[in-house]
Amino acid sequence: MSRNLHTINSNTIEGAIQNLKGIFSAKVIFVNHEKRLDVDTVLSNLAIKYNMLYLSVYQLIKQHIRENSEIGKFLLKNKKAKVLNDSARLLDGGDDETEL
Repeated sequence: MSRNLHTINSNTIEGAIQNLKGIFSAKVIFVNHEKRLDVDTVLSNLAIKYNMLYLSVYQLIKQHIRENSEIGKFLLKNKKAKVLNDSARLLDGGDDETEL
């Protein structure tokens, strides 16, 4: 079992609380949501409010593929073809944003 000892040096309660939050609060939270939901702005604002990091996985994938990075090449090579018929496109709310 591993134990860590944290020492908080602060002259004020507010400073101590901020130091404790910095040590024990989550830094990154992964959120799984439907692609058709427009939640990027809301999640970005929440991340800013609580001093966290929000990354859109869909945007990162698209960026890596466009930049032709090693990860992008790997993702593109292993992408499974997905064809939506017209009724599925209407039901889903539009085009697949991961299609390039």
